[in-house]
Amino acid sequence: MENSSAYQFLKSSEFTLPYREYGHGPELLIAFHGFGRSGGDFQPLEIFLQDRYTIIAFDFFYHGPHAEDSHKKMPVFTPRHMAEMIEKLLWERKKVRCSLIGYSQGGRIILGLVHQLPHRIYELFVLAPDGMKKNRMRSFVGRTYAGRMMGKYVVKNPGILFTFIRFFRHVGLINSKVEQFYLLNTHTEKDRYRIYHTWLALCKYMPHCFGTALFCEQTDQGRIYFRKI
Repeated sequence: MENSSAYQFLKSSEFTLPYREYGHGPELLIAFHGFGRSGGDFQPLEIFLQDRYTIIAFDFFYHGPHAEDSHKKMPVFTPRHMAEMIEKLLWERKKVRCSLIGYSQGGRIILGLVHQLPHRIYELFVLAPDGMKKNRMRSFVGRTYAGRMMGKYVVKNPGILFTFIRFFRHVGLINSKVEQFYLLNTHTEKDRYRIYHTWLALCKYMPHCFGTALFCEQTDQGRIYFRKI
């Protein structure tokens, strides 16, 4: 289990995000991890970046030692909510701008911010972002009543889930990486609820390519580092 003694918390009226701080540099680098991981993934960067950046590494909802109960549904979380929390963090730290880094689900989070906060972002480091292609299964589960009911049923009956995953891979609806992701992250009911409730919470959180272009146009020194794996 991860050590939670160094955690701090960023709070809004509806949401709380735990984070740990690495480094002591003058610039803020706000970090978001991938699904099933934690902000601790960014700790190895401290030795290389500590003089330039203070890294704020969040544990996203349903992740880390302070995770919400995965059986519990939380309110829908949007880019506007995240932008308000980033603005609060900048105000607390007396900073005008920050840089953002994220991979997988974390990449989706930061790409959802660029059209909300183009004036606050200096650099984007994006690795293998989730959500660049529409996930019809996730949209169906997250945005429709029938999808939510089916999703909850599948969480309780994993045999059906595994059959669907292998069938979708067989007919080419998902690739081998997606198949492996679902098989590795659905072993227990807790794991399946984590995916299900994360999908519900982020059902309106979509990255915007237009927002990324807008960021490039509106910032004179902003830079994007994008890597698709």
